Amino acid sequence: MSRISAFSRHAALVLFGLLLMAAPTQAQNAKRYLVLPFEYTGPAKYQYYSKALQADLSSKLEWTGHFQPENQIDTTNVKIPNNEAEAIQLAKNLSVDYVAWGSTTILDKTATMKLSIQGVGGKKWSNKGQIPMTGITNWMRKSADAIMGDVFQRPGYGQTAEQKLEAQQQGNSGPKGPNFLSANSNNPSNNYGVKTLNPQFRYEGGVNTPGRWRSQTLRYPSFNMVVCDGDGDGKNEVFIMAEHNIHAYRFSEGKLLPLESFKLVRRFEPLRLSHLDVNGDGAEDLIVCGYQDERPVSHILSFKGGKYEKLVDSFTKFLGALKTPPTYRPMLVAQKLGRREFFDEYMYEAYYKDGEVKLANKIPTPAFGNIFNICYLPDGDSYKICLINDFRRLLTFTPTLERQAETQESYNTSPIMVEFEDVPLGMGGSPTKGIDSYIYIPIRMTAANLTQKDKFELLVNKDITLAGVVFDRFHQFAQGEIHSLVWDGVGMNLAWKTRRIKGTVTDYDVVDLNNDGKKQLAVLVNTYPGNLGVKARKTIVVTYELDM
Repeated sequence: MSRISAFSRHAALVLFGLLLMAAPTQAQNAKRYLVLPFEYTGPAKYQYYSKALQADLSSKLEWTGHFQPENQIDTTNVKIPNNEAEAIQLAKNLSVDYVAWGSTTILDKTATMKLSIQGVGGKKWSNKGQIPMTGITNWMRKSADAIMGDVFQRPGYGQTAEQKLEAQQQGNSGPKGPNFLSANSNNPSNNYGVKTLNPQFRYEGGVNTPGRWRSQTLRYPSFNMVVCDGDGDGKNEVFIMAEHNIHAYRFSEGKLLPLESFKLVRRFEPLRLSHLDVNGDGAEDLIVCGYQDERPVSHILSFKGGKYEKLVDSFTKFLGALKTPPTYRPMLVAQKLGRREFFDEYMYEAYYKDGEVKLANKIPTPAFGNIFNICYLPDGDSYKICLINDFRRLLTFTPTLERQAETQESYNTSPIMVEFEDVPLGMGGSPTKGIDSYIYIPIRMTAANLTQKDKFELLVNKDITLAGVVFDRFHQFAQGEIHSLVWDGVGMNLAWKTRRIKGTVTDYDVVDLNNDGKKQLAVLVNTYPGNLGVKARKTIVVTYELDM
């Protein structure tokens, strides 16, 4: 009996060793590619396109376990190849399998784009075109998809797959499954769902509805959630910001497995949790923005290796991440505390260098816009600036800051409130705060491409409340709905919505929370135990499959 047991233990050890060897072997077998900085010709204010397009393409071409970017080579002084032979020789010299390079020329509002990729085995691909500046993002996405299919031979990509997808999307589209309700326009090109469903119908979904997952109950109320690869291992973690802590989790066996927590000082009032790889190490960093001692205070945390480490401590400006045109890649943005209003009138591009955050160019912003209430919505070759105002109405602006529309419904109301002293310029401070000296930080809006090719939707949370209409400071709602809004030429129109969500929605995003390679709509919810049960609130995370 002991002999069999010893043999079993030995076999188990051998099997465990083989499993440990499997992951590094897969990573070693993955082919590597290097994207060079794009050659740029045009106005100095768009000079950053060179590195931005390089980073964008490098990210889009990654295929985990098959093709991975080479991030350890300094490409600053690498010479752009002039022909196929030079490109192959460059790839061999740099010990990579593929080299990609390109150029962009900006004249007025027109961009001339060129892109090429060359493999050491002879595979090559190139493309060029002249497009409006606002169409650069779509051009880069289509080019990256073509490379993935035609060069990397990834199933579901390339010109043929794209044509099939376009044909499918000419029929019924929109998130599938019983968790979503669809609305439609009479215009076939604006079809976002099943035409037989009346958009006026509303009904409740059960807890066991297919396509819906709910986490275990977390015994604290929450403010924000981000889902990203914080430790750099290629899999996403879930970070939830509570009043005094940031908790890290990972999806495992149908539950959120607790990892590490970061404690915030008690005087710190959390406003927004964002994420961005600020130092280029391949792991997403956490941007924690708050208000402390009557001034903005922001921190940048690294979670590399599964441990928290402060990269920036107590930066005295509002700090966050926004997906800005024309690339719509997340960018570090900052805003100062205002003198008369709570926020300064300007937002700034920002960057991290040598342990500090530095400000760069001003970002044109509509009146009363700030880093918390703005979202850029791609609209064909242009974009809309969407803004939640102080009355929680959704405003829409053109790129030239011309106001176009305002909704009658209110959206994205959150319980995050900041009190501040509101006094006229030139007057001293007062011993008591004014009755209206408070501001609410809305839930972040999300722009996503879910239902139609090249058509983006704005995801918002619909405020469902009666008390909130009467009492301005009542922001603890018993239920909510995630609505998808689209620009129909006149205003923002409903495309589809989720069923009623029981509890107070505090955050949401379209992410791959369970690391299955498919994105879900993830919603952070505080339970609602009644008006007198505020201290009994808890947190759950709900996800919805988008393609069933």
